[in-house]
Amino acid sequence: MFREQVRDDNSPLAGLRSLATGALKDDEAMALVRRGFPDARDEWLTALLHTTGKHPYLMQRFLAELEVRPDTSLDDVIAITREDCSALFAEIWDMFDLDRGVTYRGAYAAPEHALMQFLLDFGGDASLEVAERELGIRPLREYAEFLEYAGVVERVLRGDEPHYRAACDLWNIWYSERILR
Repeated sequence: MFREQVRDDNSPLAGLRSLATGALKDDEAMALVRRGFPDARDEWLTALLHTTGKHPYLMQRFLAELEVRPDTSLDDVIAITREDCSALFAEIWDMFDLDRGVTYRGAYAAPEHALMQFLLDFGGDASLEVAERELGIRPLREYAEFLEYAGVVERVLRGDEPHYRAACDLWNIWYSERILR
């Protein structure tokens, strides 16, 4: 129901659209890129998906820039869009942090921060069971879903069990720098 409310233009929650749509699925992200760049090399496509984490706004912003400047490298697009990306990340942070001013690391941070930091440090797909055991915080399901809706972590299924990973390189760098300040 939440997603339907966000998608409805007349809903009071419509303003959350860019913040709560979640990352695109692999096939959706690849189709979006291939539509405008049918000859894109697989290595370039993989780098784009890792950089943006398949976040819809970041993908759209990068692809728009590449359409205007087709000979631009991915690193140049990162530099050109830095201000826009930082503004989006600041909005996600505000939604995420709730004015708590979290700048510290570890399990003493708020649960969503602790989970985000764990996923960054873990470096791959982690089940909530492993995260709960390592952090000593449970349950983490709601916090994982929040991070997924914000588009900063990706949920993948391993068998019947959901695993999560910090898949947006731009957010990961921005978040890590913010936490370590």
